[in-house]
Amino acid sequence: MSGTVVRSRAALAGNPSDGYEGAVLSIPVPTLSVQASVGHGGVNVDLVDAAIRRFSAEVAPIDSDVSVTFETTIPRSVGLAGSSAIVIATLRELARHAGARVDDVQLAQLAHAIERVDLGIAGGWQDQLCQVAGVPLLMDFTPPQSGTELRPGRNMPFFVAWSETAAEASGESHAKLRRSVDSSTPAIHELTELAHASAQAFQAGDVHGLKQAMAATLDVRFSMMAIHPVHREMAETVAALGAPCNFAGSGGAVVGIVPKDAARFFDDVHAAGLTTTTWEVEA
Repeated sequence: MSGTVVRSRAALAGNPSDGYEGAVLSIPVPTLSVQASVGHGGVNVDLVDAAIRRFSAEVAPIDSDVSVTFETTIPRSVGLAGSSAIVIATLRELARHAGARVDDVQLAQLAHAIERVDLGIAGGWQDQLCQVAGVPLLMDFTPPQSGTELRPGRNMPFFVAWSETAAEASGESHAKLRRSVDSSTPAIHELTELAHASAQAFQAGDVHGLKQAMAATLDVRFSMMAIHPVHREMAETVAALGAPCNFAGSGGAVVGIVPKDAARFFDDVHAAGLTTTTWEVEA
């Protein structure tokens, strides 16, 4: 299948402050992705239909028989931005099909509006900004929001772990959070500071400092919102096995830096019933 590829993303620190004028450090997950291509006459899923409608209204008209098919390796509803990847890949394919130029800012805005407005999926901006950029990004959401591309001070091996049986749509977590949190909540300020601290550690190649910021982000999340007991147990299990971690999003997947005794660590993680993927971010 040829077409457009969009990778998953994992938040390292600062999340979920992106919906409250905070800051988040997020990185692409190249081992998990969506690949989309344009065709004709097929049946579109809701995400694709919504993307076609908004693209037609704001960018260029699309023929009524156009369909977009996709293949994905991003596990569903575990907080790895699979829906955003589908939307962004669809928009890029539609732009290619229509011969239209859509810059990264417009693309992120379109994708955000499709998910948050048209489909009513609660959440912030980190998915769209990081996945459109396709690079490690420190995102500051204080108006005017901005994104700064980062390079690590050394090669860093990361992992994501998730449960195939404990998925939870991230929109549900975000909807609950919005009822109790706003941009003035002290926890949001803590998360913002942790995002910036994690970015400094990432750029300096300070693995210990980055781990601290990730674990502290998780602690703040525990203090500010109800966490699914299974998800809490996952995070605590991974940390107890030697890898301080953070939730990659709001669906239960956790992200961390691969520890030195990787073979033993992954044996134990898999024995705990979790699925993993690994990759390295190069300096």
